[in-house]
Amino acid sequence: MNGVRYHHIIDARTGWPATAACSVSVISSSAEQGVVLAKIIFILGREKGLALARSEGVEALLIDPDGKRYATEGFAPSEPH
Repeated sequence: MNGVRYHHIIDARTGWPATAACSVSVISSSAEQGVVLAKIIFILGREKGLALARSEGVEALLIDPDGKRYATEGFAPSEPH
């Protein structure tokens, strides 16, 4: 719309695409749980999203709109190759 690209993860509170994150990765015991939690964390953002990940017993990595990375304690940082 008007030259702006929008993604598909909608924040139901606003009716617009979520803007609290650019990317979220989740490590969980099932793919279904990972997909659902990744979308919720994407919408909630760093503080609330990573708190949710911890409470659900999963590991998560969130990249915010400024490109900063935030992760739960068990999400292993990647080493450069």
